[in-house]
Amino acid sequence: MRDQGRLVEWFDDKGYGFIQPNDSNKGRVFLHIKDFARQGPRPIVGCALDYQVILDEKGRYKAQKVVRSEEHTSELQS
Repeated sequence: MRDQGRLVEWFDDKGYGFIQPNDSNKGRVFLHIKDFARQGPRPIVGCALDYQVILDEKGRYKAQKVVRSEEHTSELQS
């Protein structure tokens, strides 16, 4: 199941940040630059993202197969 949210914090020098899901009942999700589905411009705070959530080895929520929401919409239309 895919989730949607916005990038609320990004540390470009370290290549990671955090997503706040659109569902306010869910906690922030860790995002690493390598978890984007394809290369593109660096993410910016406030951009809408579509992603899958997994639990990492320490039990924390982590985003995988991340795409900018506009990219996901165009993929579905083609």
